[in-house]
Amino acid sequence: MNIKRSIIISILIIFNLQLAVFSAPLNKKVYGPVNEDAINVFYQKRLVQNENSLFGQYRDSTPIYSVDVKDNKKNYIALTFDSSWNDQHTKPLLDILDKYDAKATFFLTAFYVWAHQESVKEILRRGHEIGNHSNKHVRFPEYGENRIIEEIEQCHAAVKEVTGVDMCLFRFPYGNYNNLSIRLLKERGYYPIQWTHDSLDWKNESVEAIIYRLGSEDSYHAGNIILFHNGADFTVQALDTILKITKQKGLKCVKVSDLIYEKDFYIDRRGIQKSKIDIDVAIATSSNVK
Repeated sequence: MNIKRSIIISILIIFNLQLAVFSAPLNKKVYGPVNEDAINVFYQKRLVQNENSLFGQYRDSTPIYSVDVKDNKKNYIALTFDSSWNDQHTKPLLDILDKYDAKATFFLTAFYVWAHQESVKEILRRGHEIGNHSNKHVRFPEYGENRIIEEIEQCHAAVKEVTGVDMCLFRFPYGNYNNLSIRLLKERGYYPIQWTHDSLDWKNESVEAIIYRLGSEDSYHAGNIILFHNGADFTVQALDTILKITKQKGLKCVKVSDLIYEKDFYIDRRGIQKSKIDIDVAIATSSNVK
């Protein structure tokens, strides 16, 4: 008897469920993206939310590795030269840059500045810019606040005394940094600058090795920052070919200060600096879509 009763109850439950399904209204509203425009707006809003949530976090803890260039900067690329110990190739480098009407940024240590004051002045006379590369070329994460401040400010003071220039660009020796060093730089009005591609010219392998490395790594894109050294043996010869390539690709070699955004920017987790104005526009646009 109990078995029959259970079977009857089960049949009634199944019947009621089917009735509920087939009696659902045919004009039921569907919520969510229903066309391509709505889908695009949906993902645009999601992107804006994600990027804005990263704004404070990465702007204050990540150097600039590259720039998302557009408008008048859309064909800009930056060549940079770290200058610490040697100086014999500086003038030939400047001559090659002049030949192609290219501008560059030279990151100098304080001991280089004191030892090669005329070269420092010549870099500026040729229309290039100089950045801070520390006092003694040490690895910043290995030191505390006082030593890091000393490394920043002593180089700044050396350049100021020799040239009268107040620098605002900084490159970490060896590319080593931590949150403390980023904070101390920004408190002093500096933009920390890394690089997207390293020529590894300091290995002194050959001209061909430098050219091949940059070509194989697809380095020639607007917004990139390429690292060289003024003391490497084959950089001058390689640079002639490299500047021909940049010209063929329609790229313009500019100073880092011309490449980056000085305000209204954020830095994503990959170290790409982007205009925050673009995000503000996207927010305003997407908020008008009902």
